[in-house]
Amino acid sequence: MSKHPTLLQHFRSFAYQNNIKDFDTALEYFTVFGGTGWNVDASKSLEVLMEEKVLKNYLPIHEGITKFTHGNALYHMLLSIIALGECHEDIVFKKGRVGRDKGEEAMDYLAMKSLLRFDTSVEKPLKEGDGKSDKVLFELPFMRFWFAAVSPYYKSISECDFS
Repeated sequence: MSKHPTLLQHFRSFAYQNNIKDFDTALEYFTVFGGTGWNVDASKSLEVLMEEKVLKNYLPIHEGITKFTHGNALYHMLLSIIALGECHEDIVFKKGRVGRDKGEEAMDYLAMKSLLRFDTSVEKPLKEGDGKSDKVLFELPFMRFWFAAVSPYYKSISECDFS
């Protein structure tokens, strides 16, 4: 696999590594565990695996992610906004109430750390200045899952309340 494999290459590798033959099942488990390299037993429910592999290992995973983000609140906020569905740079900056210079600097750092990637629009706007900003996407499904479904509930999860 190349240094920066595509999402499709990640998916194929995930399905092969975990011997998941059913496409829908592979996709469902990949959206949570894709990019981790963990072995996933697809005979177990997604909820059981999330508790076993993610929630019960919250602190070490959190520490690893914190190394990437340096505990920077701006990075965390931008990643959370993107994980919850906002993908255009301008809108992410607006929701995060962060200026373009500071926001772009943060996004560049997160892209350099392979947490995010830019998807540049090839569409030409009718008028100059009407173009949409670049889309920002997660490199790995697990990181999106983490910032959308785990990180917002850090307090209860760190207290072993997985409800």
